[in-house]
Amino acid sequence: EILEIPLENINGQLVTNVGQKYGTEFQVTEPISGHQEHPDIAQISSADTYAIWQSYEKRSQKYWGISGKSLTTAGVPEEDETLYNPSNNRWNQEPSIASDGNGNIGIVWVGLNGQKYKKAIYYERISE
Repeated sequence: EILEIPLENINGQLVTNVGQKYGTEFQVTEPISGHQEHPDIAQISSADTYAIWQSYEKRSQKYWGISGKSLTTAGVPEEDETLYNPSNNRWNQEPSIASDGNGNIGIVWVGLNGQKYKKAIYYERISE
């Protein structure tokens, strides 16, 4: 018997300032054997954007984590994914991102604070 594990990923689509699609859909994340959901994106500069999402990788991580990646405004990845998790926190979800337009971004998400079922808000500042 062969067990098939669906691979899920997050895709993007460029749109004009009036909401019309242009170009083709592109892949933001690498497919994993789990879930990748709740994406958010912020424009860092006129040439760069940053995407974040939550993911659950069934084979290796076995927990919810927050990942991010820098992309050009054409959707071309500029780097590998980065994982933004506090140590020993195995439940991180609902990420959101903001940019000041000068190359600085802030990421916030909900996680556990180290106590059973107690939630906390986490923040990470990134300079491009």
